[in-house]
Amino acid sequence: MRKIGEVIIDKRVKFKRGFQKLFLIKIKEKSGLTWKQLAESLNLCEHTISYDWKSEKSTIPFSIAKNILKRYPFTNWKYIEKNWIEKILIENWGQKKSWRSKQKKDKNPGERWGFRRNFRDYFGGWAS
Repeated sequence: MRKIGEVIIDKRVKFKRGFQKLFLIKIKEKSGLTWKQLAESLNLCEHTISYDWKSEKSTIPFSIAKNILKRYPFTNWKYIEKNWIEKILIENWGQKKSWRSKQKKDKNPGERWGFRRNFRDYFGGWAS
C-alpha cells in the first residue's frame, strides 16, 4: 500500500462536477465491496477513495481510473471519457500551477522566510 504522504505522479482525470462521485459509487456497487475492501484491492488508503476522491477534493490519477474501470466494468472507458470527463490534466499539474502562482507573488522569495536583511547584517563586518 502507498504510504501516507506518498504521491502518484501521473496524468489526472478531471471529471465534470458530480461525475467523479458517481463513477466511484458505480464502481463500489459493481464490485460489491466496502470502501475499505475496495481500497485494499487497489492498494490505496480508504480515506483517499471514500473521502478525497468521492467528495471530489482531489482528482483521480489517469492510470488508476482506467485500472478501476477495467477491474469493475459498468461501462466502457470511451463512454466515460466522452460524457463524464471534462479534461485530462498533465502530470504534476497542481504543483506546476502552485509554483507559477508563487512566482508571480514573490519577487524576492527570501522575503517569505524573513531574509530581508542583507548578508552583512547576518555576518557582521567581516563580510565586507
